[in-house]
Amino acid sequence: MNKIYNSFSILKGPIKEISGHPISFFLLILGAAQAVLTFYPGSMSFDSDQQFQQALSGTYEDWHPPIMAWLWHNLLWIKKGPQPMLFFHVGMFWLGLFLIWYRFAQKKRYAYLIVPLLGFLPSVISMMGVIWKDIGLGSSLVLVVGLLVFNHRYKKLSAFLILILLFYGTAVRHNGIAATLPFYILCPYLFNLGFHKQRKWAALYPLLTGVSLVLLTIVFIGLWESYALNAKKTYQYQYVFFHDLSFIGEKIKLEMIPEAFRTKNYSPLTVNNVLKDLRTSGGFIFPVNAPFRPIRDIVEINKLTLIWLKAIWNYFPYYFQLRTQMYKSLHSIGFGQCRINHYHIPLVVGGGISWVQPWRNFLNSTTIHIASNTPLFSGWFYLLLALLGLISTLLFKGEFRVQAILCFISSVLYSIAYFPSVGTCDFRFIWPISILSCLGWVLVISNFKYKKCFDKLKKIRQT
Repeated sequence: MNKIYNSFSILKGPIKEISGHPISFFLLILGAAQAVLTFYPGSMSFDSDQQFQQALSGTYEDWHPPIMAWLWHNLLWIKKGPQPMLFFHVGMFWLGLFLIWYRFAQKKRYAYLIVPLLGFLPSVISMMGVIWKDIGLGSSLVLVVGLLVFNHRYKKLSAFLILILLFYGTAVRHNGIAATLPFYILCPYLFNLGFHKQRKWAALYPLLTGVSLVLLTIVFIGLWESYALNAKKTYQYQYVFFHDLSFIGEKIKLEMIPEAFRTKNYSPLTVNNVLKDLRTSGGFIFPVNAPFRPIRDIVEINKLTLIWLKAIWNYFPYYFQLRTQMYKSLHSIGFGQCRINHYHIPLVVGGGISWVQPWRNFLNSTTIHIASNTPLFSGWFYLLLALLGLISTLLFKGEFRVQAILCFISSVLYSIAYFPSVGTCDFRFIWPISILSCLGWVLVISNFKYKKCFDKLKKIRQT
């Protein structure tokens, strides 16, 4: 009976805060419901459908994260469609926000009023329910931050859940480790993992624990995908090589793509037209008349790799020029260059809730207008927010300072990770940094002692 009583007593705190702050809690519920209803049963692009087909068949390839498709496959018993992944991603995101909201309300931090508004950001409303790996990464990290802020007495359970979430975030994107790395490194310090106070260099033990977790995660993901899931290798990095070698070849007037990778459309004129017309429009690697084709011949791929490495070494200024140009395209204001929303729900999975369609149409036109006239769909805007946030954490100390630092460092590293690898322009690529940079600032704001400021203002007025 005592165990049952204790399990119910855990709910006393949340119930107290919910009853004490009903409006902000209602906004949390409204945001989560809006995300589900707007996108139900789940918005799906071509990439999403590819993963869905793999989930249905149980046969995987590494063009998209096999572990995400494997998870989807194992959730299909709930519903044979995108619904399980929709609820999984939306659930992680809003549960993370709820934990942060609850902690702020409990600590009498007025920033709890801002937390629900994160779920109504244009970037969230426009993409939250799309079954994409980018959404999975961003949502898992929001829940990680929520668990770190919540700071419940069940620290071992929290640490275990955080490790699983970081594993998922790392596995669902080829560059996901850039976003999760700061959490791996600093979380052992927050949970006192690896500390041996009686030993020399005790402060280094959490760092070694974090590095070990990173290496184990990377190795385990590779082994799981290659052996347990038997995922076929697709060598998708060929597309990035095509970008770089085509641009360098155009500059030095030399055809650098090996013949094995050329299509019947290949010619200097075709390559030049593709480079000229589509480099910043987001379609360079997928035009209908693409002059390149990916292959799985490892011998030819190795040849391509060596040619690429030699070209970078010999013509680095041209390589850097193209990478900068592509990165600038990714970090543009988006409208006309980066896709900034996605509300396509295929008829085969239900076509969406019919009475919500006017709302989706409104969101579509509104987000396009916002992208055209504001920086809210610009990667540079969120990268700048993260950099300024890092500076602010040096100036202001507080209870949630480390969590804010984690959000900002993760945003910066993840953004930088796209510089050498971006192949096309899409705002979803930087969706996680748009969320983490804003969340980091909410954590910074929560550290301000508003009551002390008000008290000082009263004293000034009285004198």
